[in-house]
Amino acid sequence: MAALSLRKQLYLIALAPLVAFLWLSISAVWTSYQQYAELNQQMVVQTLAMAGGRMAQVLPAEAFATPENRADRRKAVDEGLVELKSAFAAWKEQGRKDDTIENAFNLILSKEPGLAAYRKNMDAGVESSNEALVVLQPASAAGLELVRRSGGTINDLQLARFIEGYYALMQVNDSGLIEFRQGEQYYRGEPLKPVQYAFALHAKGLRERFTPIMREFLPSEIVQPFDAFRSGPDGQALATGRVKLQENTPAGPDEAAGSAWTKASGAQAALMRELIPKTAAMLNAGAQQKLDSLYSSFIRAAVIAVGVTLVVLGLFFFVVRAVSRMIRATADRMHRLAEGDRDMPIPFADRGDEIGGMARSVEVFREAAIRNAQLEVEAEENRRKAELDRLEVQRIAEAEAEDRLNRATGSLALALKRLSSGDMLCEIQEQFAPQFEALRHDFNTSVQQLRDVLLSVGHSAHVVSGGSGEISHASDDLAKRTEQQAASLEETAAALEEITANVTATSRRTGEARDIVRNTRNRAEQSGVVVGNAVTAMERIEHASKQISQIIGVIDEIAFQTNLLALNAGVEAARAGEAGKGFAVVAQEVRELAQRSANAAKEIKHLIGNSELAVSEGVKLVHDTGDGLTAIAALVLTINEHMDAIASAAHEQSVGLGEVNHAVNHMDQATQKNAAMVEEMNAASAGLAQEAANLAQLLSQFRTGTDAPATASNATGRPPVQDVRRSPAPARASARPAVVGNTAVARENWEEF
Repeated sequence: MAALSLRKQLYLIALAPLVAFLWLSISAVWTSYQQYAELNQQMVVQTLAMAGGRMAQVLPAEAFATPENRADRRKAVDEGLVELKSAFAAWKEQGRKDDTIENAFNLILSKEPGLAAYRKNMDAGVESSNEALVVLQPASAAGLELVRRSGGTINDLQLARFIEGYYALMQVNDSGLIEFRQGEQYYRGEPLKPVQYAFALHAKGLRERFTPIMREFLPSEIVQPFDAFRSGPDGQALATGRVKLQENTPAGPDEAAGSAWTKASGAQAALMRELIPKTAAMLNAGAQQKLDSLYSSFIRAAVIAVGVTLVVLGLFFFVVRAVSRMIRATADRMHRLAEGDRDMPIPFADRGDEIGGMARSVEVFREAAIRNAQLEVEAEENRRKAELDRLEVQRIAEAEAEDRLNRATGSLALALKRLSSGDMLCEIQEQFAPQFEALRHDFNTSVQQLRDVLLSVGHSAHVVSGGSGEISHASDDLAKRTEQQAASLEETAAALEEITANVTATSRRTGEARDIVRNTRNRAEQSGVVVGNAVTAMERIEHASKQISQIIGVIDEIAFQTNLLALNAGVEAARAGEAGKGFAVVAQEVRELAQRSANAAKEIKHLIGNSELAVSEGVKLVHDTGDGLTAIAALVLTINEHMDAIASAAHEQSVGLGEVNHAVNHMDQATQKNAAMVEEMNAASAGLAQEAANLAQLLSQFRTGTDAPATASNATGRPPVQDVRRSPAPARASARPAVVGNTAVARENWEEF
């Protein structure tokens, strides 16, 4: 990652959610296409269900055909068989396999030979109602079973419920067809035989079981006409006849009631002939509308996915370019600031986001650099002024020392000249003999030299006293300037200490910010772990829901098998006659219980399916949250690296300012030592003046014979000194060649000081 540029890193950071979005978009489009393709394949199952429903409709119609419409009814049955075979072949071509559907289809095919025999007997006029029940009724029931099972194999819940309602409507119609001829026989005064009575019970069970299902799953356009018929006079007449039919105790022929029964049954059959095709048409229209809706959803999802992907790509490149441009501008300004360019302001400092925070942080460093430069300039100016003051004081001190040395050597030369010339005022005036001339001369010279020594010592004491005063005055001036220099250095040291404290505080705060960023990264990683645990828990819940769905499917299959067993038991009980009547009632109750179990299992399966969808959506959302937290953790890690670099730079700046502060403190200490030495020199000058006064006091106690010579000597000794002071330029000019070597010595002494 360190070898990649920031723009490439931003591309890599945004690539993962972009790829995830593309994957989700492709998955959504693919899911929509799969739903469309699956429903398109299931249209074959729906076609098979419609073919089975048509068989369940046209077979009973042939059973009730009259000689006038018998040919049309038979033609409809033959066309229905051809349509059923074609639908079953298309169903098998898709590789489908279902034992219930195949058994029902094979049962219908097995009744074709019996159908031919039944038609032959009908044409011969030897038709039997039992033959219709044995041939047509099982084939019609098998057609209904095709409708029921086809609805069970369709995954689309709405379409499956519509087919189940269609199946229930045909079962109700089947129950009415079963009861029609039995009612005619009953009103002719003939009691029902056991087999016929068993079918009557079966018809009652069909009507009571499937009427609520029909009302639940079919639209109001179908249910309202059916309910209106049942509440009308024909429906009430059929209800009364069914009650008598269940009693199976005819009092004799009842032609009026029989006519009413026939009329009401015909009206019911006519209504069913209208409702069943209408329901089939609505089913086909709904399935086609569902298919068109899925196709539209697939196209819309594809267009939206492509459009959103293009918009996201555009926004992504725009944002990455904007962010990288701002960061490059800030980094370039930081490099220029590091190179010494402190005049240009930091860009983007007025923004309220993280870029603005970074720019403001760099602005703080720029202001600190400007302040440091100002302090460095002030410190350099103070140091230069202090150096100039020191050189000026040194030059003045050297000039004064040279002047005093010249005056002292001049006075000493004059005193030595006067002393070496001899004073002829001594008591030995006459000349000795030549051999003693040297002794007199030596004596007179010794006396004169002694007097001159005493006078010279007094004069020297006076000169030393004056010179020590001048040195004391110069030392005071030097002490004041040294104190001013020490005060300036002290202020400079205080300013540097303040700068060092500010830089140290900045470094400490940068370290605290770095710790906060590290804590933020740790919290983000912990949140990622929590999201991972949540994903695991949601996946376990989804797995448990799938297991529950499988168990519900097993329960539904058990209920269906129980229903078939109960139906077979009812048929067997009907065949047993009066002895199996109680067992038939029990079998009917078992069938109703199995049907309720199947309905409950379907509802539970529907709820579990909704739960699985919600859990899958929750898993997707939690995955998205985990991806967002991972992106946040990567950004926090990048900020942490920048904060580490800033903290290191602040620490290095703090160390450098500490070294500068140490050097200034060392200069302050040296200046303080210089001030102390100046004070010591001032004290030494005062001590020298005091010693000169003491020496003059001691010389005043000596006697030289008369005071006049001493006074004269003093009087004659002062003017040369005054002349030297009044005309310093000639004295300096004449003395400079003689003191060149002494000046070097004096300068070395001052440098040492």
